[in-house]
Amino acid sequence: MDFKYSVIFTDAAHEELESILDYLINTLCNLEAGKNLWFKSQEIIEKICIFPYAFPVYRGRFINNRIEYRKVNVHNYIVIYKILEDKKEIIIMSIIFGTSLSYEMFNKKIS
Repeated sequence: MDFKYSVIFTDAAHEELESILDYLINTLCNLEAGKNLWFKSQEIIEKICIFPYAFPVYRGRFINNRIEYRKVNVHNYIVIYKILEDKKEIIIMSIIFGTSLSYEMFNKKIS
């Protein structure tokens, strides 16, 4: 498949994904849930690379709204990304559990 954009994970997003998978697989002993999340996240990232503007804009209370962040749900998690149009890159900023507390944590990280 020919992707229009390349994808880059921030160090934080990479660590968050690893931590989520570790929790599912090692703490909960649920290998199937870990696999499902992994494959679904890869599927969503492929869609983002083809249609980056298809997902809604994320507007946090404390973030700089001059930078447009977008969000997409992957099971109980939310992938937050930004688009660098001039470089044809998608930057995965964060992967968080879909609770308001997690949103607040993300908002504080990027403000």
